[in-house]
Amino acid sequence: MIRQGVTSLISLLDQGVKQGVLKEHRLDVTARTLMSAVVMLYLTREAYGEGFTSPEDFIPQMIASQLSGIKSPQKE
Repeated sequence: MIRQGVTSLISLLDQGVKQGVLKEHRLDVTARTLMSAVVMLYLTREAYGEGFTSPEDFIPQMIASQLSGIKSPQKE
């Protein structure tokens, strides 16, 4: 399931690169980083309970953090 998720993320990221929304980078690294963060979110929620962090709060912030490092500068 994780491998399929990473493969799907790579495909999505590749589309972003081809469209010029994302700059060239190691897509596999970004996909694995995102997937690892989501897996760890669910593992820590299981260990620490519902009050630890919610996916609704965590995932958008995690994606925003990743994009600020890989987003292509705006063309004028």
